[in-house]
Amino acid sequence: MNPNARCRLAPLALLLLAPLAAAQVIDVPGDFPDPQSAIAAAPSGATVLVHGGQWLPVVIDKPLTLLGEGLPLFLPDGPPPMALSPVTLAGPGHGVVRLVGIELGGGVDGSAYESCAASISGGGFDALHVFDSLVAGAPWQFAYNFTWDGADAIDVDVPLVWVERCTVRGADAAAGDNATHTEAVDAGDAIVSTGTVVLLDSTAHGGDGPQLSWDDGGGGGCPPVCPGGAGGNGVVCQRLERANAGIAAGAGSVWLDENGGGPCCTGPAGTALVVGEDVLLANDLVASGPALLGQPWTLSWSSAGPAVILFVSAGVGAAPQLGAPKLHLLAPLFVGAVLPTPSSLPVTVPPDATLTGLEFGVQLYSLQGWSRPVAGVLGP
Repeated sequence: MNPNARCRLAPLALLLLAPLAAAQVIDVPGDFPDPQSAIAAAPSGATVLVHGGQWLPVVIDKPLTLLGEGLPLFLPDGPPPMALSPVTLAGPGHGVVRLVGIELGGGVDGSAYESCAASISGGGFDALHVFDSLVAGAPWQFAYNFTWDGADAIDVDVPLVWVERCTVRGADAAAGDNATHTEAVDAGDAIVSTGTVVLLDSTAHGGDGPQLSWDDGGGGGCPPVCPGGAGGNGVVCQRLERANAGIAAGAGSVWLDENGGGPCCTGPAGTALVVGEDVLLANDLVASGPALLGQPWTLSWSSAGPAVILFVSAGVGAAPQLGAPKLHLLAPLFVGAVLPTPSSLPVTVPPDATLTGLEFGVQLYSLQGWSRPVAGVLGP
């Protein structure tokens, strides 16, 4: 690698980051005791930084970044019979919400609730970006004698859902194991969106169905016709753009005879991809992980040579843009360096706390065109 490449990257970073460093950062529990009160007080574009802990559901009604340190857990809750989403989007019809470094899921008490909403639900924004997070449909606890459908992990009405370096899983359907059943239940989907999903360096897995014993009225037999109970789907959307993404469907419910023997039959498995268009991006640009302030971070690439041009921007979006069908970076773009390929570029993220919550995107251009993007949000 050219030894001057790192030197050329430093002024680029300053040029890019300096005008954006003034975004307000609101601390929880330093400035406000809980995330919802911080969101209510935050101006549009602010970053709400949450330091660990377990939190009740939040409603996000303005463009902002919800950034976790120590993987804070947001739980479903609310008045029965439905447990509310840990994160509900209720936007004004524009803007971007970024969820970074958080865990969504927890558990739902089956003795108090009959259903549970998706762990991220709602809409009203141009885009939802989820980085470096664990998003699970909330699992059922204390099922007793009843049956419940599994909750989706992400189910939103948003034109663009960008998921990078995340684990996303629909909830398993549940059935009490101390009773027999006649009602089928479906497991939760991993990602459901009305628009485009960009899935990078992540996994999306539908939930599984339970084992159920058939209620034969004391006869001990199997159901005459399989009642069903579908596994969850992996990704459901109009357009999917993906690289280094593991996508899988959940298994269907397994029906046993009335005495718990069998199995008698199995409900249908989910479908890994339910998409109108599936765009597979070459995995020719990878990052070492999330970009944390003051910590080392490495980009590696394998694009065909003889050289590549590194571009950086302060935001990402769905292709096509600027007339380039594979360009995911938002204008303005900053040219970092001309670099050999294949190669890597180790850097140290600036330790400046005023950069907390800043989104960035990186992409390479070569004679073969644009690489896949790498994006994230600078975290503490």
